[in-house]
Amino acid sequence: MILSNRPTGRILIWRQPVDMRKSFNGLVGLVRDAMHEDPLSGSLFVFV
Repeated sequence: MILSNRPTGRILIWRQPVDMRKSFNGLVGLVRDAMHEDPLSGSLFVFV
């Protein structure tokens, strides 16, 4: 889900619960594999 556009990138929200014990590597994998986004794109990724 894209919340809004920002001059430096988008804000993307993952609306399903995420186990935060995944750490950075797990969240990067989620961004790449499930969201089909580049984690280095300048976008802001929000997880619940």
